[in-house]
Amino acid sequence: MDKKKTALKGFTLIELIIVLAIFSVIMTLVMSFIDPVSKIMTKTSVRERTAAYVDNIGEYVSKSIRHAQNIVVYEHGISDDEQTVARDFVDTYYNGAINSSGAPLAGKVHVLKLINKTDGSLEAGHIYETVYDFTAGCGIPTTVYFDPSANSIVPDSTIASMTQDQIDAAGYTKLTQIKFDSDSQHATVSAPADLTNVSVINDEHFKDYSYYYQLGMYDFVPITDSLDSYEDVDTGDALVASDDYFYSKLKPSEKDDGTVISDSVNEYQFVMNVISFQNKTQSVFETIHDGETVMAFKSPAAMSAVGMTFKNVQMQKESSSVKYYRKAMNTSGEFLDKDGNVTADSSQAAIEAVTNNLGASPFRRVTEGDPNNNNIYIVFTVPTEIEDTVWSDPPEPTTAAGAPRPTMPPE
Repeated sequence: MDKKKTALKGFTLIELIIVLAIFSVIMTLVMSFIDPVSKIMTKTSVRERTAAYVDNIGEYVSKSIRHAQNIVVYEHGISDDEQTVARDFVDTYYNGAINSSGAPLAGKVHVLKLINKTDGSLEAGHIYETVYDFTAGCGIPTTVYFDPSANSIVPDSTIASMTQDQIDAAGYTKLTQIKFDSDSQHATVSAPADLTNVSVINDEHFKDYSYYYQLGMYDFVPITDSLDSYEDVDTGDALVASDDYFYSKLKPSEKDDGTVISDSVNEYQFVMNVISFQNKTQSVFETIHDGETVMAFKSPAAMSAVGMTFKNVQMQKESSSVKYYRKAMNTSGEFLDKDGNVTADSSQAAIEAVTNNLGASPFRRVTEGDPNNNNIYIVFTVPTEIEDTVWSDPPEPTTAAGAPRPTMPPE
């Protein structure tokens, strides 16, 4: 039998090279589509994560202060010791206030710190909070005049040179302010170590990005004019242009007629902007442009705005109701009985309502201060953290017969 030989066929080297070349071209084309898509997906993921972080920050601030009873916002840091600022806050809003047993009112006062520029152990971009325990003090009431347009007390020297008609025409409001001397006592405030400068935002938020905080109505717009006109406050150098990044700036929002929307931080419209930017290199610059200070941010950067109103502050301002009481006192610091007569026995003093305004409105915005300090301090109290937010009659005396009890205000 003849054996038939079958010829074996295969790919030649030339054919393999051609196939590999075609395959390489196809893979190159595929990768040219995949790579941009991958980059877009990565950027989208970063944007979504950063947006979620910014939302968390805004939500925390909003939830913290939305229900404030009284609130003072310092836009350029504080010029005094923080504990003194907290004490003065209590003196302003709760001076002389007592609980249902006639003892000084007690509660908590918060200091929320939005840090834009590192200050000691407080890192830029972070938010810290200190919670103080307070006990109300009792100063001597004195009459002053408040200028609503300037949000400040009118100097005594100015009032002395004006007639009552001029005072009325100027729109000044007559108020009671508290003064302290050797016969009166400031409020006491203290904070335990575990409630002092607590970082309230999770550290995960700061691994890749940092944040800048700005109050008011602002737009976040690209810088399109010459960077030579933007001089870095710290170095004196102009911002540097590059194909890899661009700069954006905070610009005050304007109305249709071009006027700046300035009254955007008050009890009815509190707006806070959170700007996020990469923290691997310097990304935020305080610059001088056309004689004005401008905050500039290197891309990638984005801004989100958080708006809120203060429900309790509005209710306190618009309602005639009051929540706290104190013993009646004249401008000499003497206690008064229910008939308005001076009494040496404080237990015989009449009980009067603590007014909604003690030298300041329930909401106050402090814009003066160090122009180079753009750290924001928010001092506030919330009703649920103050004892006896609704007055109740003190218990019947259980001591000697005829022991005095406070004279309650009329129904």
